[in-house]
Amino acid sequence: MKKIVFLPLITLLFASAAFTNVYATDKAAAPKAKVKLIVTEVLDGDTIRGVINCQEFVTIRLADIDCAEKSKKTKKLDKQVQEWNMSQEKLIKLGKKSKEKLEALLKTYETEISFAETPEKVCKTGNGDRLVGIVYAKDINVNEFMLKEGKCRPFTCADR
Repeated sequence: MKKIVFLPLITLLFASAAFTNVYATDKAAAPKAKVKLIVTEVLDGDTIRGVINCQEFVTIRLADIDCAEKSKKTKKLDKQVQEWNMSQEKLIKLGKKSKEKLEALLKTYETEISFAETPEKVCKTGNGDRLVGIVYAKDINVNEFMLKEGKCRPFTCADR
């Protein structure tokens, strides 16, 4: 009789622990709360500079997207030529257009921009001085907007 009661109890405890771990992992990956962002400069289609909470100057990398490079001086451009199957000239042109598109969107909503930091740090590329996250222009998720406009590509750490 004890075995019959004990087995379901153990099963219930393990199931409860598994559910708790899954929930904790999902919750930890969620972005932090939004903070006010004043954009001071758009560096390219996926990187901006600005001031958060009217006090801290930061560089922000838009999470989950990768935009074309806008300069011939980067090693990343050579890698993108192969990955995107485009010439350097086309990539540079696309990179400049993505920067212009991002600048126009952020200018339109310049007083209604916010930022939510995400836990990843762009696959540990050595750019520890950048925050990574989602930028919002009013109610528009800027990261998703850049993807939908065809100016950038989805990016994950598996792409590295």
